[in-house]
Amino acid sequence: NIEGIISKVMDVTVQYEGKQTENFYRSLPLSNPSSVKITGPRSVVNSATAAVATVNIEGAVDNIVKTVPVRVYDGTDAEIFMSVPIDNVEVTVPIYPTKYVDLVPNIIGLPEEGYQITDVTVKPEKVRIAARKDILDTITELKVADLDISGAFNNILSSREILNTDGLIILDLTTTPVVNVAIEKSIEKEFVYE
Repeated sequence: NIEGIISKVMDVTVQYEGKQTENFYRSLPLSNPSSVKITGPRSVVNSATAAVATVNIEGAVDNIVKTVPVRVYDGTDAEIFMSVPIDNVEVTVPIYPTKYVDLVPNIIGLPEEGYQITDVTVKPEKVRIAARKDILDTITELKVADLDISGAFNNILSSREILNTDGLIILDLTTTPVVNVAIEKSIEKEFVYE
């Protein structure tokens, strides 16, 4: 069987092997170059569906930078061996430490006269964040956007964005934090002592 030789460019997909270290976060990988050129018989090249670079992340607690080979697979996940070698790629995998920090609400304004705040909570109370260690070490809490309760006379539930998240990755947060302000009418009671 004789076929024409063709080439095509494929994006590199990064896969992982090994167990990720607990309490560390693996960010999106970067492949350099991000694509490879494969060359071979037409039927072989046309059957290629994935170009994969595999990186071992076992025990990693810092950024991984490795030069690894690229393997080509067809639609059945069987490896295709190309007659023309494929260049290796350099893969960078950012690995960040994580920790939990408190979310702190900030209430501004005063309720309507004759009413007062009895409780302020935020859900969730804590959030898990990831960042470079030098940044993470400086963060002890995160504030949420101000909530103005001026003139309020009943309870307030309001979603608030987290502030000052530059350089941080917020993990496991499925909804925007909600601040709950309990407001009650002030009452006076007179006691007579005998």
